[in-house]
Amino acid sequence: TALRLRAFSFLGTSFGIGLAFGPIASGLLISAFGWRSIFLLVAALAIAAAMLGLRTIRESRDPDATGLDWAGAGTFTIALASLTYGVLQAPQSGWADPLVVTLLAASIICFVAFVVVERQAQRPMLDLTLFAYPRFVGVQFLAAAPAYAFVVLLVLLPIRFIGIEGMNEIKAGQLMICLSGPLLILPMLAGQLARWIAPAT
Repeated sequence: TALRLRAFSFLGTSFGIGLAFGPIASGLLISAFGWRSIFLLVAALAIAAAMLGLRTIRESRDPDATGLDWAGAGTFTIALASLTYGVLQAPQSGWADPLVVTLLAASIICFVAFVVVERQAQRPMLDLTLFAYPRFVGVQFLAAAPAYAFVVLLVLLPIRFIGIEGMNEIKAGQLMICLSGPLLILPMLAGQLARWIAPAT
C-alpha cells in the first residue's frame, strides 16, 4: 500500500510539473523556434518514453486473453466520435440541424449498442459490473471533473491571453502558473494524508 501511495504521488507530481512549467516551456519554444517545435518535442519525448519502456517494463500479458473486443471498441468509438462531432457542430449549425440531430442520435444508439455488447461479451473491453462499486464510480468522476473544468481553462486562457489581451507567449505561460502551480504540491500532500485518512473518507 505504501508503495502504491508513493507511485500515485509521483504520478500526480509529474502531471503537476508538466502543467506548471509546460506553458512557459511552450512559450519559450514558440518564441525561439515557432509553434511546430512543440509538436516535435512531444514526438521526441514519446519516442524516448517508448524506447525506455521497451527496455525497462516487464510484459504483463493476460494469459487468458482472447483478443480485442472489436464489437465493443467499434461501437464505443463511433458513439464517442459522433457525440464529439455533433457537439462541435451544434453551435455553428444549430441543435435542430439534421446533421447534428443525426450525429447525436447515432451516438445514443451506439452507446446503447456498446452496453448490450459489453454485457454479452465473455471478455469485454469494459466490465460494466465495475460500476456497481461506489469507489470505482468515484474515481471516474475524479478523472472526469478536471476534463470538464480545469483542462478547459488550460486550453482557453492562453488563447485569450495571446489572441485578445495581446500578451506574448512567455508572459501567458507565466500567468498560467497561478492556475497550475498548486498541482506541484497537492499530489504529494494527498499521498501523505492518505497514510492517515482512509480512502473512503
